[in-house]
Amino acid sequence: MVKVFILGASGFIGFSVALALRRNGHRVYGLVLHFAKGLNLVKHEITPVIGDIFQPSSWTSVIESEGIDVIIDSSSVGQDANKILAENELLNSGDILDAVVIRPTMVYGGSGSLFSMLIAPIAAAVKDGASEVKVLGRKIELPLIHKDDLADFTLKVISYVAALSYPLFDITAQHESYTDIIEAAAKHMGFTGTIIYRNPEGPMAMLEQAILTQFNTSSDRARTYLGWEPKHRDIMGQIDVYTAAVIANQ
Repeated sequence: MVKVFILGASGFIGFSVALALRRNGHRVYGLVLHFAKGLNLVKHEITPVIGDIFQPSSWTSVIESEGIDVIIDSSSVGQDANKILAENELLNSGDILDAVVIRPTMVYGGSGSLFSMLIAPIAAAVKDGASEVKVLGRKIELPLIHKDDLADFTLKVISYVAALSYPLFDITAQHESYTDIIEAAAKHMGFTGTIIYRNPEGPMAMLEQAILTQFNTSSDRARTYLGWEPKHRDIMGQIDVYTAAVIANQ
């Protein structure tokens, strides 16, 4: 058994990782900002720690008092991204820490996270009976990974962290046409109108531009060094399942 402390344990990625750890018999502690979110962790056998990630004094004592073996940062940094250690700084701390950086591609499954944001205008259009809808997008090949595959990879990392050399991993399961995904989801939602793809705009423009950035990535290092293989590789074949899950979670 490993004792793991998760920053952002109630978030989309952090909660999936926490559940995977519990399924594998590990003791899990999760940092949450509010007591209400802590209650949900308790229901899933996760020990809540109430605190603020940007006020370390509110939670660092737990690391020593509980004998924490591994810390996972899955928090959403938002406007405070400059307060988080850059990747290179973390990777260069090898003389102090066994540190690993995991860089997943677009994460989907369950409540959907960013995928939910992308199809939200379509859901609204269906509700309003609109004949057309504007959706962020353009023709790109989108790299994807299911939240459970990301959680499983994190488990692999915990098992081998001390033996990894240059521990930075890009992980993805498949590449699919962005517009095909959106249009298949729209069809499942019952939208029969016209989809108009728009460019990034407004206060979320930087995030939207990142979503639409075309880049090639592979999980070769994850497969070679850790023997990891994703189990979810067919988002198009099960788009009805994933879309229904997003809608049910709204």
